[in-house]
Amino acid sequence: MQKFHKQIKLNNIEKNLQTNEIYRDFNLRGYEYSGLFRGINQIDINEIYGELKWNNEWISYLDTMLQVHLITSQGLQLPTRIDSLRIDPKHHLESISSLTSTCSVYVDYWNSLCFSGGIELFGLHCTEIFNFYSQQPSIKSLDYTLVTSLSNDEINKKINLIENLSSTTIITTVDLVIVNKTETNIYDWEKLLSICKLNGFILFSLGTIVPREQLQINNFIQINFQWIEQIKILSSSSSLQRVWLISNQIDNGIIGFFNCLRREPGGQSLRCIHIQDSEYILNENILNTLKTRDLTVNIYQNGVRGSYIHQHLQISKDSTWVETDNAHVNVLNRGDLSSLTWLQSPIITTNNINDPNLDTCTVHYASLNFRDIMLATGKLSPEAIPGYLKMQGCLLGLEFSGLDSSGQRIMGLLSAKGLATKVAIDKRYSWYVPDNWTLEQAATIPVVYSTAYYALVVRGRLKRGEKILIYTGTGGVGTAAIAIAYSYDCEVFTTVSSIEKREYLKKLFPNLNDEHIANSRDTTFEQQIRFNTKGKGVDIVLNSLTEDKLQASVRLLAQHGRFLEIGKFDLSQNNPLGMGIFLKNTTFHGILLDSLFENANDDDWLHVHQLVEQGIQNGIVRPLQSNVFNANEIEQAFRFMSQGKHMGKVVIKVYDESRPLIRALRKTWFSPNKIYIITGGLGGFGLELTEWLVESGARNLILCSRSGIRTGYQLKKITYLETFLEAKISISKLNITNENECEKLINQCTLPIGGIFHLAAILQDGLFENLTIEQFNQVVDIKYNGIKNLDKYTRIYSQKTLDYFVVFSSINCGHGNAGQTNYGYANSTMERICEQRQKDGLPAIQWGAIGDVGMVIENLGSNDTVIGGTLPQRMTSCLETIDYFLQQSTNIPIVSSYILAEKLQKTLGSSTTSISLIETIANILGISDASTVSLDSTLADLGLDSLGSVEIKQLLEQKYSISLANSKEIQQLTIKRLKEIDSNSSVSTTTTTINNTETKKTLSISSFDLNQLLPKDLIVLLNEKVKSNKYQHLFLIHSIEGHVEMLRELSQLLPITVFRIQSTNDVPNTSIEDIAAYYIKKIVEIQLIGTYLIGGYSFGACIAVEIALQLPSIAQLLLLDGSHSYVATHTKQYRTKFNEPKYAEAAVILSDLANLPSYDARLLFAAEILNKTINIGIDNIILIAKRFHNKLLLAEKYIPSNKIQCHTI
Repeated sequence: MQKFHKQIKLNNIEKNLQTNEIYRDFNLRGYEYSGLFRGINQIDINEIYGELKWNNEWISYLDTMLQVHLITSQGLQLPTRIDSLRIDPKHHLESISSLTSTCSVYVDYWNSLCFSGGIELFGLHCTEIFNFYSQQPSIKSLDYTLVTSLSNDEINKKINLIENLSSTTIITTVDLVIVNKTETNIYDWEKLLSICKLNGFILFSLGTIVPREQLQINNFIQINFQWIEQIKILSSSSSLQRVWLISNQIDNGIIGFFNCLRREPGGQSLRCIHIQDSEYILNENILNTLKTRDLTVNIYQNGVRGSYIHQHLQISKDSTWVETDNAHVNVLNRGDLSSLTWLQSPIITTNNINDPNLDTCTVHYASLNFRDIMLATGKLSPEAIPGYLKMQGCLLGLEFSGLDSSGQRIMGLLSAKGLATKVAIDKRYSWYVPDNWTLEQAATIPVVYSTAYYALVVRGRLKRGEKILIYTGTGGVGTAAIAIAYSYDCEVFTTVSSIEKREYLKKLFPNLNDEHIANSRDTTFEQQIRFNTKGKGVDIVLNSLTEDKLQASVRLLAQHGRFLEIGKFDLSQNNPLGMGIFLKNTTFHGILLDSLFENANDDDWLHVHQLVEQGIQNGIVRPLQSNVFNANEIEQAFRFMSQGKHMGKVVIKVYDESRPLIRALRKTWFSPNKIYIITGGLGGFGLELTEWLVESGARNLILCSRSGIRTGYQLKKITYLETFLEAKISISKLNITNENECEKLINQCTLPIGGIFHLAAILQDGLFENLTIEQFNQVVDIKYNGIKNLDKYTRIYSQKTLDYFVVFSSINCGHGNAGQTNYGYANSTMERICEQRQKDGLPAIQWGAIGDVGMVIENLGSNDTVIGGTLPQRMTSCLETIDYFLQQSTNIPIVSSYILAEKLQKTLGSSTTSISLIETIANILGISDASTVSLDSTLADLGLDSLGSVEIKQLLEQKYSISLANSKEIQQLTIKRLKEIDSNSSVSTTTTTINNTETKKTLSISSFDLNQLLPKDLIVLLNEKVKSNKYQHLFLIHSIEGHVEMLRELSQLLPITVFRIQSTNDVPNTSIEDIAAYYIKKIVEIQLIGTYLIGGYSFGACIAVEIALQLPSIAQLLLLDGSHSYVATHTKQYRTKFNEPKYAEAAVILSDLANLPSYDARLLFAAEILNKTINIGIDNIILIAKRFHNKLLLAEKYIPSNKIQCHTI
């Protein structure tokens, strides 16, 4: 095999994927390789041959070989299994090139083989993982017009009033100096200027005499940029001189130029006037007024003076939602059922209108299937679904009922996206609904009967009189299969999970008796069926169970039996089956109804369609019982089905005549029947935008690039979009800055133009004093002339069809950035053009730095590089922001998106959850009030099943960075532990791994106070108050920790004197009765006479109850979160989880110590481990543990001798 592959060579180096391109793609998908782990030097475009870097490090090199396998995948894949790995170190080192320190790598995807030098890697298997909670800070979403103001209180706090400036010493400079007008109109300007920060403000009354140097004005025009040299000379003059930049050209870039130049040396002397009216209104009077006011930026538009500033984009909460009759259901975060929602859908179009088999259907009802639950909870990867790449991220919904375009009532199947208001259908996968059925009944038919007929008759070759085992008989497929089996006079065995379901089946199928119905919750069905078949087993098993139940089902196959697997979990996980069963001449069939959607003319599907049609006619196919949920109850429907509570089908009522519109989350979609032009489309950002457009419905695109395809990455990206998403992409080398070529580009489009996205840009950065006119022209030409031509010719040829006209500006235009005056000027010209298009166009977007791809990453650094006070915005965030901006009002011509660098740390430390973990899990479990649940209850106690465990596992991994190995560990989590996880997540982003033996925590020494854990004073005064008339003192009995420090704050709020009683060395450890007697002696020493008030907290309640029995003069007993049986109840529950006493004893400290020979040995071993972290001494740890354990035992044995006579709270 190696000899064959080594004949392949890297021929066309320009078309190979290079290191930066490979890891750019990895970075976009969520991988963050760095250092030695960026080891792929290059690989050919077909990804079967390449070169790896050898750095004398085996681990990173092996990881790099795994990366080679991941290149062809999509999304974030986690390697989970390798069949075999062989390493010959000597041969490998001999294969390393001495000149380049590289080694060839070969990949054979057909044989799942990857080898390089002396390393051979066989059978790599990967699992897709999901990470939806990005730690990148929130973006700033602004429109470019803002004025912000402080409240009066905030202003007053910042004011420093000075009455006599000459006699006052100013320590710090300020941003704003306010000068009150004096009678003499004489001011100490030197001192005023000295206390004002550079670029600060001095506010004074009109008429105040202000000293200024000569004002010089420059006529700011665009032709040939001849003004550049003049401004250089003027701006280098005295810092007090005013240089006025004036333009009366509406689409001039003076604003962006000015904002950038102000950031450079000498820029504080500049002032700007931009007249955006058709008439030049800057007469002498207006000019003198401006000179007097001396404002930095002056914009004249429609006769009104103003200034460009940013303000937060004001939108209502409802603006993200739309009432529509065109929507579909999807899960926003895979694995989180609470994120299920309706999303706005694209307009349905049929690509081949002449095909008589294609049609559209208005959905009235849609049924849920187990595949939908598995996909939504993340238990089934989308890769397990044939053709999943073409589904645009939505795979939910397989069947429907409704009205076709001619008004006929139909029911049918879809490969995906059937949970929608409207669907595109292939008539060959549909049936007409009988007149005596409702559409609700019809929605229960397609999947279950198609699956059952396909499995039993087509694949299983069902014969009359055979014995058949059908699991979950009350489920949809189970009920349909039983009906079909009885039509073949078969003997049917089935399983159910409750008595209610058993009775339901017996009523539905009178021939079915108790001997033929087994329990589906365990494997006892195996013995029951083997007994009833006299050991022969069954001829056919229709299975949907997993793991041990699947193995038991396999063992039930009779000679020549057929095993029909309709579940996907074990198949997708590649779980082992065992070969011994095939000695009975048995066959195993994986039943995937999805595979029949690939070819409607396939013989198997035609047979299935015919069988269902005949079943409807002869009465075998009958509607199932339905559990109907409304369209606004999607989450409830999914949870209901996932908990296995239903019988028959779970059906969503999509269409309601009283409310025909669905409230859906807005989503930007693009027409597949229009063409979209992207200038700069082969750049890093351009390719990602292209992919986003295709994923959002666009199918025809023109990417403008004068250089064409130059890299392997560009070719790979376009090939992927054309092959898997069926996009038609053409590359145009026409120069849009040339009017004739731009007109040709627009005029020659074969389809209506739906959108223009102008990304093309050139950078020629440098301080203004060093820039040349040529460098200005190069940067401005592609931005200004390009967009001006696109604007002109789309108005002529595409004004009626154009939906989007979007230009990509830069944050440097609004905020300014030193060294980019030409770039700021160019972007500003585009913004002015967008303002002119405002009535029929969409926004210009002022981007901050773009992350992952593009000019910043390629030229300036990484995703952590600070550019002009901003951090690069990651690509996923950028695309989400574009979607968000395109949905806003077209009355906002310029919007801005960026991330402030200084906000990073705060955002990383903030909580991303608005709903607590407990509330989320309670919702998963169907608990309406989480506050009623005991803290010590486990999730298993609350009824958590395997599907719920998967959802919670996804939640803990994605939102709290906690990884658990299996569902049993999740079921053992207590509510108390979950609360700790939730509270810890708000202050730490440290990844915590929990397994069944150890919970790893970082504990600081300061969190342990030995004076509390090993108290020396028995009675301590907590709060001293004047005696009340009724009670003298309150004595608080300690919890099991031996102190009541946790009640100190409560004690301070009480109107009486409070003493705390602590567990010291001299306290008896023989019984609760002895402890109570000892405390009574000490209490009496403090309070000789009068009535007593005794309080007990948690464990202390046991002792307080006993004191009440021994001390008859008690006035009142106060029990806080405890009772005489509080500890005993919990320890008994705890003991039931262990078979041997030593396990319960060891689990007090660490459950994995149970194998040590004695209690003292376990204590010593645990103390040695703990002391390495908390450092309070091994002997102290042992003493604390023994006291704790002893109190548990005493409380568990304690039984009060009598009833309490005193008043108790």
